[in-house]
Amino acid sequence: EIFLMPSVREGFGIVYLEAMASDCVTIGTEGEGIDGFIRNGENGFLVPSMSVERIVNVVEYCFENPQRARSIADKDRNEALGLTWERNAGKYVALFNEIIETK
Repeated sequence: EIFLMPSVREGFGIVYLEAMASDCVTIGTEGEGIDGFIRNGENGFLVPSMSVERIVNVVEYCFENPQRARSIADKDRNEALGLTWERNAGKYVALFNEIIETK
């Protein structure tokens, strides 16, 4: 139900997306790459690095608010499933074309 990886120096770990695609509420660390994808309280949660108290608060919140947690898990699942290698490659091709056109 909940995936928690409050790591430091992780960057954008693919395991976050795997958890999101598996319909888990995903909790990551602020300032560690995943915060560019997870929007706190909307499609997952972000906690400060090394903050045990905040981690406990978020986990408790999820269990005390199961409907809200389910809504967040559904949203993060849909967003994670939308990230495909084909879509990512298409964005790179579009970026390269834009760079070529401006030169």
